[in-house]
This record gives sequence, structure tokens and C-alpha cells, in this order.
Amino acid sequence: MDIIRTENKKAYIYSAYFLIGTGLLVGLNSFFLHQPTSRFLGASFSLLSLVCLIFIYRDKLYISKMLWGIGTPILIVIAPVFSVVEKSSIVLSYGYALVGASLFVINSFHLPNEKKSMWICILVFMASIACYDKIIILNSIPSLNYSIITDNYLHFKVYQIFHFISLVYLMLLIKKNKVDIETKLSNQVHSLKKFTRNILSLSRNKNVYSEVISEAFKEITTFAIENINVSRISIWEYQEEHNGIECIICYDSIKKEYTTGDVLLAEKYPVYFSHLLKKESIIAYDAEENEATKEFTADYLIPNNIKSMMDIPFFIDGKFKGILCFEQQIEKRNWSEIDILFAQTIAMYTSIVYYCIYRKNQTILLSSINEKIISENDTLLNDLDWKNKNITEIRTFLNDLSFKNSHDLRGPLSRILGLLHLYYSDTHIENKELYIEYISKSAHEMDQIIRGITEEINSRNV
Repeated sequence: MDIIRTENKKAYIYSAYFLIGTGLLVGLNSFFLHQPTSRFLGASFSLLSLVCLIFIYRDKLYISKMLWGIGTPILIVIAPVFSVVEKSSIVLSYGYALVGASLFVINSFHLPNEKKSMWICILVFMASIACYDKIIILNSIPSLNYSIITDNYLHFKVYQIFHFISLVYLMLLIKKNKVDIETKLSNQVHSLKKFTRNILSLSRNKNVYSEVISEAFKEITTFAIENINVSRISIWEYQEEHNGIECIICYDSIKKEYTTGDVLLAEKYPVYFSHLLKKESIIAYDAEENEATKEFTADYLIPNNIKSMMDIPFFIDGKFKGILCFEQQIEKRNWSEIDILFAQTIAMYTSIVYYCIYRKNQTILLSSINEKIISENDTLLNDLDWKNKNITEIRTFLNDLSFKNSHDLRGPLSRILGLLHLYYSDTHIENKELYIEYISKSAHEMDQIIRGITEEINSRNV
């Protein structure tokens, strides 16, 4: 992983500078104390570390490790061959130097393909510890007092090698723990990158944003199975009016099938719902023993062979809307932090998709209503236009009718009234027959006018 490689390179660079400084300090101190062996060792070790630093900058870490792992014990062993050790305490100092250097080298070999090289370096250090003191004693001035070492040499050597083996063992344990952590971190980062890449791909999937919410949830459940690798995953919608949750979609990765329609009511599982309505995530390693989920044991967990559960709520406009339920069958699962993070992210994404589809459907519904209102409005306007035209025609007709009533119809009626007045006031009998004849003609004329008006009214359906 890039982060780990970068940090390891930094650590090796800092270590190289430190070791160069340490070698120079040892050489300078030995110069003033007139110790040629340590002076040679300090200067040569600084030079060795400088060469290692150059290889580190060129990203040749393995070469640097091997130079330190092989070169350091060889330098410590050959230093007393070419010069005399003038202090008996050097035997102990070189022993500590070999042990300390070996621990640094062992810790540096952390890659799986470097295990063989690490053991080669360990053997070289152990061989150096076994023989360096003999070389020092053989090449030193006989007058130096090494009796404290030579008189108890076997005890000293056994203790020294045992000390070396113990520290190497502890360092191997520490290194193994470090490698395990780095491997786990590397795997988690790889999973996170894959999850991010996949969720971006999911966000571009047009099926996720279809009007049918069950189709969108099919895509989400399939995505979740691929990234969290659980037996089953289901999405449940909270029904406030029934105080329960209904399964919108459930995907079984073993049977490769989708199911839907299950309903869980709060009155039957009060403890579980009390956790959900508090907007709490439920992480159950042992679902049959977990306080929130053990209510499901008899009628849900055992029939479906579910061992572990992870229920993550999702929300719409801040209100609890449902849950994503991750279920592990056959064997229990200790949900990791990365599992929980992925599940929470998927739940958040589910709420966004749910909200988008809900708003989209609302928009479609409003658009349909708006179109219907426009259509009804057009019909109403057409009706009003038709009625306005009819009203205008009726008014014209009524005006014509009023005109006929006041002129055409009133003329014969006035003549009839006038003739009747003459009829009753004139005493000549011969004139009365003439009046009757004129009245009959006027009445006939008025009848014709009335018939014409009646026919016109009937033709207009008024």
C-alpha cells in the first residue's frame, strides 16, 4: 500500500541519518579516548549507513536492509582482527551493539518475500555473537584483565545467546503484529477504494432512480451483498399507521432470489422497536443473545438459520423511514468497523435514493394533476365561450322578439281594440258587420305573427 510504503521509506531515511550520526559519535569519542578498534568501527559503520541511505533514496530498500543485516555483524567481528582492543568493557559493548543491530534489522524485514533474507541475517548475527569475543581476546594485549569473562565464559556465552534469542523472539512477535496490522489496514483501504469505486458506479446506474422503488432497491441490495459479503440483506419500510415495518425487498445470496411482503409489528417485538425508534443501529454478533434481536429467535432467527444481524436505520426529512438489515447465516460474524461503515454509507445512500424517487413520483403526480387542470380549464373556457356566444344570440333573439312584440304584434292588437270600441259605440247595424270583418282580419294577422314567433322559438330550442 502506498501510505505504508511511504511511511516505511521515511522511517528508513530517519534511521539511516541516526545511524550515521551514531557511527560518527562513536568514532569521535574513540578518537579522544585512543581506542583504534572503536574508531575504525564507528567510521566504517557511518560509511555503511551512508551507502544504505543512498540506496533508500533510490527506492532500493531491500539492498539497504541486506547491507545493514550482513555488513554490521561483519564490521563488528573484523574490527578487532586489525587492531587491539585495549579495554575489557568493549566485549560487553560489542555484544550489546550486535543485539541492538540485529533487532533493528529483523524489524526492517516485514515483507513476505523477505523472510528468507531475515533468517540469513539472524544467523549471521548469532554467529558473530558466538565468536566476536574470542577474536577480541586473542588479538588483545595479554596484560589486559579478561578473567571476569574467561573464568565464566560458558555462563557468559549461554546467557548472551539466550538473551539474543529472547529478544529476537520478542521482536518477531512485534513484527508479526505490525505486519498483521499493516495487512489488515491495507485490506481495509483496498476494500474502501473498491467500495467507493462501486458506489460511484451505482450512482450512475439509471435503474436506481426509476419510478419503481422496488427495482431501485434490487440494485442497492445486490451492491451491498457484493461489498459486505453477507448471506441476506433486506430493506424494510416503517409504516407509522400500523407501527410496524414491511419488507420492501429481501435478497438471499445463497438461494439467489428476491422475496418481499413480510411484516413485523411493534406490539410483537417491543424491545427491538424501542431501539429502532430511538434511531439506533443494532449490531448483533450473536442475534439469539443480543438484547434487541433475541425476540426474533423462535419465529425468525431459527427458521432462517440466522446467527448475526446488523440493522441500520435510514431517514427521510429527519424522520425514521426504515432499516437496512444485514444477516449472516450458518455461523456467527463479528462485524468489523469497516462493515459497519459500509452499512451506514449504504443506508445513507438508500435514504437519498428513496427521497429522490419519492420527489420524482410527487413531481410526476403534480405534473399529471396540472395537465388535468389545464385540460379541464380549456374545456371550461370552451364551454364558457360557447355559452357566451349563445347568450349573445339569445339576447339578439329576445331583442328581435321584443321588437316584434312592440311593433308587429301590437299593431293588429291595437286595431282589434279600436274596432271593438267602435263596435260597441256605433248604433248602426250595418256598420257592426263591417267591424266584425275587420276584427277577424286583424285577429288572423295577429295569429300569423304569433305562429311565426313560436316557430322561431322552437327552432332555437329556447
